[in-house]
This record gives sequence, structure tokens and C-alpha cells, in this order.
Amino acid sequence: MVPAEKEIARLTSELLTLQRKLRLFESEQTQLQQELERHQTQIKQLQEQKRELISANVDDTSFADTYEEVMAEEFRVMREAYEGKLSAAKDQIKALERDRKKEIDKLLIEHRTDRARDAQEIRKLRVRVQ
Repeated sequence: MVPAEKEIARLTSELLTLQRKLRLFESEQTQLQQELERHQTQIKQLQEQKRELISANVDDTSFADTYEEVMAEEFRVMREAYEGKLSAAKDQIKALERDRKKEIDKLLIEHRTDRARDAQEIRKLRVRVQ
């Protein structure tokens, strides 16, 4: 075989392979398109059912009541969270105040002890000086 004939045979084989792949892709595309259409139809049906349920079960006043209930619940939850944080902050402040009081008491005791020691030392020195 001449090199040109070999190239033509290779290209023909490649063309047939590509044509088979194209047919497979087109078939898959058609199946996917049909599936997409089924899903879109199903979505439309579900949306319509949702609208029917909402219009049948919820009127404006019950929606407003539900909204108010949700808002009241949210407000209650936020208030509880705030009160919890406030309580924790108060507890922390009390703990800090206790720690500071203990520290001040300790410093006062040390100061009194040092003062008493210094006073005794001064008396000893005065006795020596006289």
C-alpha cells in the first residue's frame, strides 16, 4: 500500500469511530433532554400543588399570626441569649471583685505585718541609740 492509501484508510477508520461517538452523544443528549423535560413538568406540578395547599390552608390572618409567632419566638430566643451573656458577665465581674478583694486583703495584711516589723525595728534601734 502506498502511504497516501494508508493515510486515507486511517482517516476513514477514524471518521467511522467519530461518527459512532457522535451518534452515541446525540442519543445520550436526547435521553437527557427528555429527562430534563420530565423534571420540569414535575417541578411545575409540585409548585401548583404547593400553591393550592397554601391557598387552601393559609389565609392572610393565619399567615400574620404565624409570622408574629415566629417573630415572638425569635425575640424570646434572642432575649434568653442576651440574658445568658449578661448573667455570665455579671458572674465574671463578681469573680473579679472577689479576687481583687482577696488581693487587697492580702496586701493589707502584708502591709500591717511590714509596719509592725518596721515599728519593732524602730524600737530596737531607739533602744540601741539611748
